[in-house]
Order: sequence, then C-alpha cells, then structure tokens
Amino acid sequence: MEYEPLRPINKTLNRSFQAAFWLFVMLIGTLFFSQYMPWEVAFWRTAANLAPLAALCYFNALVLVNKVLERGYYVGYVLSAIALILAFVPLRLYVNSLFPDPLRETGLEKVLSPAFGAIITNIGVVLVSALYQVLFNRVRREHLAVQLLQKQQEAQLQLLRAQINPHFLFNTLHNIYSMAITGSRYTASAVLSLSQLLRYVIYDARKERVPLGREISHIERYVALFQMRFAEPVRIELEVSGPVDDCLVEPMLLLPLVENCCKHTDFVHNPQAFVHLSLEVSPDAGRLRFRTRNTKDDADKAKDAVGGVGLANMRARLALRYPDDFVLTTRDDGTIFEVLLEVPTSPIHAEPATHTHPARR
Repeated sequence: MEYEPLRPINKTLNRSFQAAFWLFVMLIGTLFFSQYMPWEVAFWRTAANLAPLAALCYFNALVLVNKVLERGYYVGYVLSAIALILAFVPLRLYVNSLFPDPLRETGLEKVLSPAFGAIITNIGVVLVSALYQVLFNRVRREHLAVQLLQKQQEAQLQLLRAQINPHFLFNTLHNIYSMAITGSRYTASAVLSLSQLLRYVIYDARKERVPLGREISHIERYVALFQMRFAEPVRIELEVSGPVDDCLVEPMLLLPLVENCCKHTDFVHNPQAFVHLSLEVSPDAGRLRFRTRNTKDDADKAKDAVGGVGLANMRARLALRYPDDFVLTTRDDGTIFEVLLEVPTSPIHAEPATHTHPARR
C-alpha cells in the first residue's frame, strides 16, 4: 500500500492535554482544601501553588528528563530529581503559609506535617511530568524516524526514475541514429517524436501521478518511433481495455517495460518476431494489469551488460511506491519472455465512464 505523508505532531492536542492536567490539579486541590476552609480560600490557595508546581513540572520535564534521563544518566537523574523535589519544599511552604492551615486546625498536623505534604505533591508532579515527557519523546522520535524513512524512500524513488530516463534516452537516440545512417525520410519526424517523449520523461516523470491515458499515448509514440528503424513494419500490438482515461498511475510505469520488450525482441533475425502488449483496467477493483510478451533475442545478455536498468529497477520502484500491493512476475520458456505487472490505480473522476481503446498494430 502506498504511504501517505506523515502529519506533524499535533501541538494543539499537546497543549490541550497539559491544560487539562493543570485544571485537574486545580480541581482536586480545591475540593480537598474546601473540606477545611471556604471554597474561595481553597481555590486561591490551590491556584497559588500552581506556579511552583508548574515550575517544578517543566524544569523536570524539559531539563532533567531531556538532558539527563534521555541521555542514559539514570542515577544522575534520580539524584537530581530528589534534589529538585526538596528544593521546592521551602517555596511551597511559604506559599501555603499565606493561607489558613487546615491541618493545624483539625489536629492532623501531628500526623501529616506541611513539609511532608509538600514533598508528596512534589513527588507526584515529578513522576507525572517524567512519565509524560518520556512518552512524548518516544512518540516524537518515532514520528521523526518515519519522516526520515519517507524522505529516504522518496529520494531513492527519484534516483531510480533518474536512472531510467538516460537509459530510455540512450536507446531512443540509438534508434534515430540508425535511421540517420540509412538516410530515412522519417528522421525529422522521429526527432519531433523524441522531443515529445523527452518532455514527458523529464517533466511528467517528476509528478507523483499522471493520467494513464497519457502514459498510453507516449507508449504509442515510442512504438511508432521504434517502427521507423525498419523498412517494413514489425509486429508490435497494443490492446487496451477499461476506463484508462479515468485513472492515475505512477509516471514512467509502463513505458520502460515496452522499451525493454522492443529492445530485446529478435526483429532483425526472426521474421516471426513479435511484441504483444495487453493493458486492462478494472475500475471496480481499482487495479491495472499490464502484460507483455515478446520473442527473445539470443543477444539479450550482451545488451543487458551494456547498460540495461530493466526489471530490477522496476521492482525497486514498485517496492517503494506500493510496498505490499503490487505484482511483478516474469516467465521465460526459452523462446518467449513474458512480464505481468499489476498495481493499484487512483481515480480521476468519481464516476468513471467506460472507454476502450481498440487494439493497435
């Protein structure tokens, strides 16, 4: 399945969570102290404690957790956290002294001293802030790792496309060179066709998706250009069925396979040589099936050694673009070589109209 661009971490959600946490602390503190004093006094006492508690929370999360704990200094973090908890006790006691002490009035001071209460709440804030920051850092690292992987995959995909383009150009120029040597009157029109192909290869290949009909048009243009090499037309057939004008595909997806067939078919030595191309689009399944069949040239290995990118490049591109959602198989019976490609398509229109291209020869 094709990956989608990763969305950034939701800062609004993060801030909302923190705001909800402090509202929860405010609510709990107010409810607790309102048992021993008027709720207005309980509210302001709790509110006054939010400042030192927030300072404790964010210093622990942003400094101790990020700078000490996340770097593997576990003992150093524990000692630093204990020192931080104790350091904020005098400040908490001073803030609490500005309000009536419910523990003194109820006699609970003998059981639970103000300092002990401040230490307990400080410990709770440190533990919660540490847990939250560790989880937040983990999510952020995973997020960045996925982003990096996607960028690497996109860069690799662009590299594979870039490898195909000069490979394709090399073989096409060789065809035109052969025509020029023989003085073919079709050389000028071949150069024009090549310029149109180059526009597609150079500019459209940069796009993420192109209309399938455009890819087919350039296949036909390439086949016509290839035919100009020969005094008599060679047997190259293209059969197309399905709503090809209503779906999008990866650019330069089919053209390299066609170029590979034409390059390796034994037209020069075999009067019965042929290339058969079959393209079928299934709108209900959202799939494209492209099958190529060609007779073989015994010199294929030599041609591949010269500079073919071929099926290995195609498989690598498919693995990046459609990791678990493509089929690319080959069959070689000694005289005929077949390739089957099946990939998902993206719709252009909500309700595609059926359109069938006739077979071309």
